[in-house]
Amino acid sequence: MTRLVFSALLLVCLLPPVSVSAGPAEGERVLAVVNGEKITLSDYRRFLLKVDPSLTSARVDEGLLKKAVEEKLILQEASRKGVRVSDQEVETSIREFLKEHRISEAEFEKKIRSQGMSLSDYRRWLKEDTLVLAKTAGRELNGKTVVGEQEERDYYERNRDLYRQWQGAVQLKAILLTFHSRPSAAEATYMELKAMKIADELSRGESFEKLASLYSEDPAKKADGGFGEFREGELIPTVEKAILSLREGGVSNPLWLNEGLYIFRLTSREGERFTPFESVRAAIGGILLKQKRDEQYSAWVRSLWEKSDITFTVQ
Repeated sequence: MTRLVFSALLLVCLLPPVSVSAGPAEGERVLAVVNGEKITLSDYRRFLLKVDPSLTSARVDEGLLKKAVEEKLILQEASRKGVRVSDQEVETSIREFLKEHRISEAEFEKKIRSQGMSLSDYRRWLKEDTLVLAKTAGRELNGKTVVGEQEERDYYERNRDLYRQWQGAVQLKAILLTFHSRPSAAEATYMELKAMKIADELSRGESFEKLASLYSEDPAKKADGGFGEFREGELIPTVEKAILSLREGGVSNPLWLNEGLYIFRLTSREGERFTPFESVRAAIGGILLKQKRDEQYSAWVRSLWEKSDITFTVQ
């Protein structure tokens, strides 16, 4: 649970002065009613302080109000299920937060007091609000989210380009549009438009070799635009990076180099290397786990909305 609340703890440390015991004033404007419980303008403003202290409350934002309703729904669910946070859990969360962010207890206490909060109020707010939210969500998600090895391997295969270290030996073709050493703005614009025209023709299936013979201005070019074979480190970084992302037969975006504008085509690749699956498996598992948790969290919150009586009174 504590991992879920690190960001919340940090956010609380940065809050401007706010009284955690403030209640709705009599006759105060009501923005929504959630299963009989009111969300007032003061509630909404306190919610904004938790989300982003820089946000203004001059106008009620519909999306943020829905987020405040979502928080209320989770707190109500926690109450129904008897979710409680012990004093020991509060202290453990604080200690882990201090350790994670290398903040001393004295610095932490000073920061809390500088925001107009006593430590007892802070601990009570943490116990009754932030940690309850995290613990309730954690109970819904923990143990229900599993990522299997096959899912990790499938992700790795779908995203192999992300793990390519080097493409090995590559055969390239190129179309070069040359310019003067200091082209005018008009000349540079003309060349960009010409390169865009060539790129558009290539995207519509026109032969790279044909366009190379028509447009390429490379004095050493071959009729088909042949550019040569290259290995790791033989291309300048700008070109190497562009080629790295291409599959065989792929065409690069126009690249500005010293000689002019180049459009490259990767005709073949041999001996490419990838980061081994086992080396990135843990990271992939983390990505997939987060995706699944986000999906399950959204589905859970949606179910809370569907079974609740919610009325918005803000116009």
